Amino acid sequence: MRARVLITNGSRTIDLFWVHHDGKDVYCGLSNVDDKRSYHESGKIHSTFAGERRDEGWHTPLRDLKGQFHLTSINVGNIGKWINSLSSGWDYSGKKSNAVLLVDTRSVPANVQTHISVGLVEPTNGKVMSWLLDLPFNVEGEEFKPQLGLFSTSVSPWVYATVYWWKKKAANNTLRTGRDK
Repeated sequence: MRARVLITNGSRTIDLFWVHHDGKDVYCGLSNVDDKRSYHESGKIHSTFAGERRDEGWHTPLRDLKGQFHLTSINVGNIGKWINSLSSGWDYSGKKSNAVLLVDTRSVPANVQTHISVGLVEPTNGKVMSWLLDLPFNVEGEEFKPQLGLFSTSVSPWVYATVYWWKKKAANNTLRTGRDK
């Protein structure tokens, strides 16, 4: 199974994330970067960046995964401006996919941050899937709101991709000096 996260503004489509899950091992990464995350059947996980292995560790064997496992994510800030700043190397090439999450920047408000996550979820675990899609919560004055979700159920564990928007709440940023007293 191959999944992709694509971003479009109506005239350009970029290929952001890819995921390959063959039933035994899972690989994912950003499409235009020599960087990938691996989760092997044995439970061995690691990242590879520019040919160098890092962040190695062990987790539950893939077939025994319970709940959810986060593979990778990116915060792109204002997604409408961000897509225009990318080089043509990010343009969608038409590579094969079984599942696609398409984010249309024209539907995203300009005043929000956009966060895109990819991971694995235990099959038929409705509680975890609900949590991923119904996740409004506040962290240090920022309110996350899930907007889009994709679950690819042809493999086990399932692959998910989610898109969250958030707007930073106004804060009192007044700088106090000794003369203010």
